[in-house]
Amino acid sequence: MYLLFVIILFSLLGFTLVSVDPLLAGIVGFAIIAGCLFKIIHMLNDLHKHFSIEKPKKESVQEEFDRYLKELDDRK
Repeated sequence: MYLLFVIILFSLLGFTLVSVDPLLAGIVGFAIIAGCLFKIIHMLNDLHKHFSIEKPKKESVQEEFDRYLKELDDRK
């Protein structure tokens, strides 16, 4: 439903931009494109923050690996 609303809204905006002064239409068109680009950058930044939090620390992995090797040596 939201997608249909956006499609209709931008269709009306497109018809309006065709009928107004070219300078005003260019300014509004540029503002729309710039706004979309900034929104995409913001969303990508949020995704980066979300996925970069869960990285394990290399030191703890190395400690566990050393502990595992020690257990293997103790069994022999």
